[in-house]
Parts: sequence; structure tokens; C-alpha cells
Amino acid sequence: MVSKDGNSAHVIGLHMKEFRLGMSFIFCFTQKGNNLEIYKNGNLEKKMEGPFAVRPFFNNGNWVTVLKEKDEGEQFIRLDADLHETPYEWENSFLTDIKGEFFFVRQRRNFSCHRLTDGQELWSVDVLDVTDASENHIINDMIVYGDRLFWGLETGIVLCFNVATGKIIERIKLGKGRIRLYKGMIYGAEAQEVAELNPETFQVKIFDFSASFNRNGFKFLPNRFIPQGDDLYFENQKTPVVGVVRLSTQELLWYTEIPIEEGNYWIEDIGVQGDKLYVLTQGGTLRIFEKQK
Repeated sequence: MVSKDGNSAHVIGLHMKEFRLGMSFIFCFTQKGNNLEIYKNGNLEKKMEGPFAVRPFFNNGNWVTVLKEKDEGEQFIRLDADLHETPYEWENSFLTDIKGEFFFVRQRRNFSCHRLTDGQELWSVDVLDVTDASENHIINDMIVYGDRLFWGLETGIVLCFNVATGKIIERIKLGKGRIRLYKGMIYGAEAQEVAELNPETFQVKIFDFSASFNRNGFKFLPNRFIPQGDDLYFENQKTPVVGVVRLSTQELLWYTEIPIEEGNYWIEDIGVQGDKLYVLTQGGTLRIFEKQK
């Protein structure tokens, strides 16, 4: 991994609150005014006046949807690959996520699955009825894979449902509180381990990085890891360090400490798109690292 200028990462935006990646663009939410600035190849392609909410942000690969807050309500704006806008009003403020052909709504204990095309509710459950006391009812992540819906619970339990009927298929003890889907496999990372879950067979494989991490005292931050092929990008738990590990060999390939602005303390978020690693710090600076060919 090398940075754009050979010394420090290339900075394309300052005073950013958070960012998201989609359709080869970088969507940057500004600290002032909660405006949206959209970049491609380091160039500002579009600026949209806010205020925009950082969450929810939906990305299906062909379009993204952002939420604009208005005095009279909320408005979703869908952006295509040419950044053309299609606005539409949204009356239900409890929408949790959009995955493929479905969207999900959670209102306190009630969780429901709806068809995206017409909003028809397909099923609903009481969250406390399908999670026992040891599992906890906090749903950190949701993944749709084929006809299956996976909930990643706070305690490291993964629940698998039939996405069309809501019937529970399996409970898996993954041991990781956050999950990510990449090329047909589900991953979790915590402490010095990475777990790989096969969503078809429910088999779990553990990759142990203690030998590579102990000399530096590194631990995976559970909600900041991104699998990419045989590599996994991560943020360290206690210091502002980002790096890359290789799953097949349990090697630490690269890491660097990120400069933090005076008066600030941490990394706000990381993202990966293609051969580039994006790192946003608390003070609003977005840095881009490029993988060496």
C-alpha cells in the first residue's frame, strides 16, 4: 500500500462529517450544513444542499438513495450512475434498511419485512419472541443472501430467517457482534480473530491473527472491517491505526497510523472501493490510500 504522494494520503475533502461509497463515487456529508458533496477520481462532481441525514444510506450497486430532512417531513432522493435525481416522499420514518427486493421496518419490538415494489408487508415478528435473554435483542446488521435473511446480534449470535416467510432456519454462534457479506460469504472480526460463515451450510471457519497482532498489540475494531477477496482491511481498537491482513496466511500485510487533528481523538470511518482505502478522521479530513500495483 502506498499513498498518493508517496508520503501522506491524498486529501480530496476537508470538514467531512461522514462518507459513503457507491457506484464509483464518494458521497461526503459535510460538517457544516449537512450538505452532500459527491466526488469521483478526486473531482467534485455534484453538490447538493442539505440538510441530509447520514443514515439511512441505501446502495444496491446501480443506484443509491439518500434521505433529505425537510420542515414538512422527509424525502428520499435516488441517484443513478449519472447522478440524476429522482425524489419521492416517505411517510414512514421507521424504515431500517433496504436489501434487494425487500425493505425492513422496526418500531420498538416489532420487526417487519415488506416487498419493495409495492410496500406489501410479508411478515412481522416480535423481536423478543425470537431472541432469548442470552442472545440480546439488539440487531447490529442485516444481510440478505438468496432467500435468507441474517440478523447479526450484539452478542455474536446470527439468526437466519426465510426472508419471504419469516420462519427461523438456523441460529449460529459466530462469536462476532458485527457481520459483513462479501462474495457469498459472511464475515465477522473481533479481538484477534476473523470468522467466516458459509450462508448455505452454516459452517464457520476461524482465522487466528494473534501471532501477527501480538507484537503490535493490535485488535480488530468490531464495526470497522472490510473483506476484499483474500484480504481484509481493518481499524485497530485502541489507536488510530488502519491496516490489511491476509486471511489464507494470517499475515499482517500493511498498517499505518493516521494523523488526528488537534483537539480530536479518533478515526470516524473507513471504506474500500477498488484498489483504494478511504479513511475519515474525527476532525473531518478524508484521506485516500492506493494499493501498490
